[in-house]
Amino acid sequence: MAVALVALAAWFVPPVAFGARSVSQFGITWTFSADRPVGQFANGDWWVVGPVTITSITPATTNDTSGTMVNPSVGNANGWDTRIKYGTYSEALNIAKSLPVTLQGGNSVMSCVSFTDWASKDNPQMETMAILTVLSSSPATGSFRPPYIGSDKSLRWNVSQLNYNVLRKLAKPTTAPELSVVEGYFERPWIEKEDGWTGRYFHPHLNHPFQNRGAVGTYGREMAHTAADGLLSLQLDYTDAEKKTLLIRMVQAGIDIYGAARAGALWGDGGGHNQGRKMVMLLAGAVLGDAAILEYADAGKHKIFQEDLQTFYVSQADINRTHTGVNGAEVGEYTAADLNMPEWGTNHHHQPVYDNRLWTCPYRTVAGPCTLGHILTANLMGVQDLWNYPAAFDYYERFYGVEKGNVSTGTNSIQPFVADMWSLHWDGSGSESGSGGAVVVAGFNIGDKISLIKTTNVRVSGSLSAELLDTHQVGLTGTIIAGPVYADNITWWQVDYDGDTDGWSGGDNFQYSGGTPVEGGFSLGDQIRLIKVTNVRDGASLSSELLGTHAKYVPGIIVGGPIEADDIIWWRVDYFEFKDADTGDLSQNSLDGWSGEDNFEVPTAPSSPTKESLEFIE
Repeated sequence: MAVALVALAAWFVPPVAFGARSVSQFGITWTFSADRPVGQFANGDWWVVGPVTITSITPATTNDTSGTMVNPSVGNANGWDTRIKYGTYSEALNIAKSLPVTLQGGNSVMSCVSFTDWASKDNPQMETMAILTVLSSSPATGSFRPPYIGSDKSLRWNVSQLNYNVLRKLAKPTTAPELSVVEGYFERPWIEKEDGWTGRYFHPHLNHPFQNRGAVGTYGREMAHTAADGLLSLQLDYTDAEKKTLLIRMVQAGIDIYGAARAGALWGDGGGHNQGRKMVMLLAGAVLGDAAILEYADAGKHKIFQEDLQTFYVSQADINRTHTGVNGAEVGEYTAADLNMPEWGTNHHHQPVYDNRLWTCPYRTVAGPCTLGHILTANLMGVQDLWNYPAAFDYYERFYGVEKGNVSTGTNSIQPFVADMWSLHWDGSGSESGSGGAVVVAGFNIGDKISLIKTTNVRVSGSLSAELLDTHQVGLTGTIIAGPVYADNITWWQVDYDGDTDGWSGGDNFQYSGGTPVEGGFSLGDQIRLIKVTNVRDGASLSSELLGTHAKYVPGIIVGGPIEADDIIWWRVDYFEFKDADTGDLSQNSLDGWSGEDNFEVPTAPSSPTKESLEFIE
């Protein structure tokens, strides 16, 4: 019998897959040709085991609206709605126009409901959006949904990894919003598609509420205000159980931002369009203990967020430069007395000529108040070093000192909740400052070869209370296949031990196989492309199984390593798919594994190779 399903509460995840002919969420229904195993991720979004044939999507696409895309890339090309302002609509990208469609595992299906009438001015044309992920097999209970951007649908994160100890338990001010209300801000997925200033038009109305005001929250300023409510609410003295729904939803938003970041997104400077993404992603990396996510939060390695691109210390070059007012505004020039002053500029990163010393310069009070809650959250959690951009913290301390009397619910004012949290828990003595617990940054990566440096217990899951399966001796080798999970002050990894019992062990029992970690020429999270025909292996050695071969110019992202073996420095790479220039189809190019770094280069821009630019294997 065909079963139609609707979304359940975010914290409820069915323990096993079950068969259904259709699933529904947020008014969108996907119908299949036959019953397929389905279930929900931790945040409530649906998954289905492929191959699956989608026979209908309702509401149906009409007049090139209410469309559906699969694995979108960063940019304005879309198959959702031809009316999206500054968007480039392609009928070929709207799979809802060519149903039935059969999809294999490894695909994110993103369907929207468009407003019937054209939305004027800066209002979005899309009312809402929901995501169905097609997997090759059923995920573990409690899994987070993989990012919708790109073709990598690896299941790397689980609610069991969440480390609540990095959050604070601070006294609630009277201005604190109701937790249930804040949970609603993140019930629907936050959409990061176009990373430029026109990205606001790709944010569906209901997916981006502005606090609880019923207003459109698709502009970066409003998104940052809303996110600040969530970030700061997680620092209040709720129990971990009370925080769970909000934390899961915000971590999922952070995972999606990370997915866009590793695909090459840059939330550039310019007014208030791109505020509010970085701390949401950093939150996800911190509570998951995920080094790859935290790498993208590190401004020293990936300076890609507006909060950092707009802030700086005044240099001699800034003092010497003659500046131009934005839109003809009055300009104040920097003087010798301003040297090393923390400052803000609307287009500082790519057009410092528009920097302006005047406090009243355009957009200063657009970008400032909405960002304060994010900086405050980083201060309270003690993750300033992970953020790694002192100019942002110093400037916003200065901003608060000047603007602390500007408190109201106006969009260009410091919100009362943020002001109270700053004055109660950060301003003055700072006695409440610092983290409530250590941020555990994983020292290993999935796919790493390890050897034991001490007698080691192996358990059925990552906890001291979990069943003891076996005890292994010093020197036994293995491969990390899942984790990390933080529990009992231990960072746990699931290990495929060579010739012995597999299970979960503490990372303090390991070392990289072959010795201490090596320094490579790349870093975790780097986007690379191949400079030659390259073998892909299932481990970091020439003796490891050869999985396949990729062509020159194929791009990917580094997710594991480095490991040195056979005089080669190896990295584990998630290789991207690419479009065939003739057919527009995605190549079956998702073979991932270990390759030597002498095959890589860092492209000057995110790679989008086509058939014509690739050197194919005969």
